[in-house]
Amino acid sequence: MLQSKAKQMKTEHERGQALGLRDDELAFCDVVCHNDSSVMELGDDVHKRIH
Repeated sequence: MLQSKAKQMKTEHERGQALGLRDDELAFCDVVCHNDSSVMELGDDVHKRIH
C-alpha cells in the first residue's frame, strides 16, 4: 500500500513538472478543474482565467 501511494505521488509530481507547475499549483488546478461547485462559487469568468 505504501509503495502504491509513493508511486502515485511520484507520477503526480512528474505531471506537474511536465506542465511547469509546482505541486501546490497542480493540486489547486486539479481541485478547480474537478469540482463543479468551484465554478458556481468563483463564477465562470474567474474559473476560465484560473484554468
